Order: sequence, then structure tokens, then C-alpha cells
Amino acid sequence: MQRFIELPVINKLFGAKKSIGDPENDYLRVLWDNGVIGFLCYITLLCLTGYFLISRYAGTKEVVMLVGILVFIVFLTSGIGSYAMRYPNLQWFMWGTVGFILSKDRVTVATIQ
Repeated sequence: MQRFIELPVINKLFGAKKSIGDPENDYLRVLWDNGVIGFLCYITLLCLTGYFLISRYAGTKEVVMLVGILVFIVFLTSGIGSYAMRYPNLQWFMWGTVGFILSKDRVTVATIQ
């Protein structure tokens, strides 16, 4: 973190060189690589995704919404000690599940029966 603090203000805002370090934390990596503005955009995306998942679950009480919330929590916690954003096998699972849950035209089990 010390090397990030020593960077010029423009690099802190819009992104630094990837050579400043290799943190074992996805959130710090996003901050260092994309700057404060990119980090705030990433956190905003995560907060909006969580908000939409929780509000849809509160309105419908569907099990698939609860599964989406749990997958989202796993994604958030896995970023603390690893690079969740760099693993393609976690990316397609995470964002595919969230996209399925948030889509308007998805087919539910109730409509099939």
C-alpha cells in the first residue's frame, strides 16, 4: 500500500502501473490497477447488484433469488483472499448466475409446471 500512496495523484485517481505490487486481495488489486475512480465504479456495481438481488428476493421470496444472494456473498468473500475477478471459471458462474436472476424473461419452475 505504501507504493500506491507514493504514486502521483493522477495515477491514484485513474490507475497505476501493474508493477506496483501483487496483493492477495481482489479489492486492493482493483484499486491499484484502476485507481480510486475505477474502484468506486466497481464497488458501486457490486452494491447495485446486491441491492437488486436482495430487493427481488424480498418481493418474491423465490429460492433462486436466495441462491443468487448466496453466490454473490461467496464472490464478495472470495475476493478478500484471492483474485476472484481473474479466474474465468468463477466469473462466468458468478455473473451468469446474477444475470439469470436479474433477467426479466427467465423461465421459473412455477411456469413450467
